[in-house]
Amino acid sequence: MEERESPEQAVVREIEEELGLKVEVERLIINVLHRNKMQYYFLTRIIGGKFGTGIGPEMQGLYPPERGSYHPVWMPISNLLKEYVVPREVAEIVARSARQGWPTDVVTLSETEIK
Repeated sequence: MEERESPEQAVVREIEEELGLKVEVERLIINVLHRNKMQYYFLTRIIGGKFGTGIGPEMQGLYPPERGSYHPVWMPISNLLKEYVVPREVAEIVARSARQGWPTDVVTLSETEIK
């Protein structure tokens, strides 16, 4: 998150920068406390843009190579547990929720619950 930015504002900005999509936040689904920092996972709805057209610095190759490469890939939820997705516990909640419905309360995971 940038200074004075809420988690909801950050996810909207990051999705547009990295994926080229405009979204609106429906609601917070999962909190993960990792290395004493809170990570937020939101359910969002695409309202515009074109997937794969993000122009953030990571998409322009402006970060050093040791930070990895960035190539957006659209993955069907049915493939989510077949791929290396971390944190795994979040991937499992998303896969399960796609079949059974999203949790009504925010799920909170701590470091001790994450592999």
